[in-house]
Amino acid sequence: MDLDQVADELYGLTPAEFTEARDQAADRARRDGDRPLAKRIHALRRPTTAAWLANLLVRTHPAETTALLDLGRALRAAQDQLAGAQLRELLVQRHQVVLALVAQALDAARDAGRPAGDGPAQELAETLQAALADEAAAAEFAAGRLSTALSPGAEPSLPTGGSTGGGTGGGPTGAAGATAAAPPRKDRTRDEATPDAPRPPAEPDRLEAEAAELADQVKRARKDAKQAEKRAAAAQGEADRAQYAAEDSDEAVQRARAALEQARAAYGTTSAAARARREQAATAATRAGEAAAHAEQLTRQLEALQKKITNRGRR
Repeated sequence: MDLDQVADELYGLTPAEFTEARDQAADRARRDGDRPLAKRIHALRRPTTAAWLANLLVRTHPAETTALLDLGRALRAAQDQLAGAQLRELLVQRHQVVLALVAQALDAARDAGRPAGDGPAQELAETLQAALADEAAAAEFAAGRLSTALSPGAEPSLPTGGSTGGGTGGGPTGAAGATAAAPPRKDRTRDEATPDAPRPPAEPDRLEAEAAELADQVKRARKDAKQAEKRAAAAQGEADRAQYAAEDSDEAVQRARAALEQARAAYGTTSAAARARREQAATAATRAGEAAAHAEQLTRQLEALQKKITNRGRR
């Protein structure tokens, strides 16, 4: 028995079955003398409903899961290459794929006797979006051992300028593009052409300035996105800790209820035994009274007989 094998088995169970099965696996490892493995097994967290839906999807729909991971790789490649048209098409495809997979997971949950509500379904959709956007999240999802839902990162941004190809292949559009595409004026006067007349900025200089400004905007946007990701990660951590605390409290309540039931059963047993002992004592006391009365009666008869014997001797 190793941790990977145990984890695969446990995260294939429903959340309701998880805790008892985990504790039993940890106990087996402890009885086998592998206390470090027992500790690592016991540290496995019970999956939330959304995480269970994701794990169930990986197990019941492997082909669709592979297609999702392939789509994620294509999306990330298009984003890195600034392939505008391709990215637009993939984003539409992403929306359709996520909706279809959420529906399939909900169907699988109903088949397993564990229908899920809107909240877990939304968290599952966010988990799938995270797997599409981030390689590490995709690996976590594909392993099928999630204990909590994943949070999607920043939404992929389309390249500005309406480029239809990748990188810098498309021509400029907007104000800069209109300037670049405008034909040279033929009606300039000689004064405009003299060295003393002010000249408009050269087109390359304007494009460089716009590119520099856009690069600065991209830099700030990435910084904001990174800070937002940190805040989201911190919030997710707080949510996870709250979820774990709730699960631990629930487990403690279950244990307390089990102990209460055992105590009630023990009380019933001891109470019945006490009643039986009281009945036996009452019966014994009654018999003792009857025996004492009989002994008293025999004593009086003996005394009367002795008295007769004594009187007869005196005669």
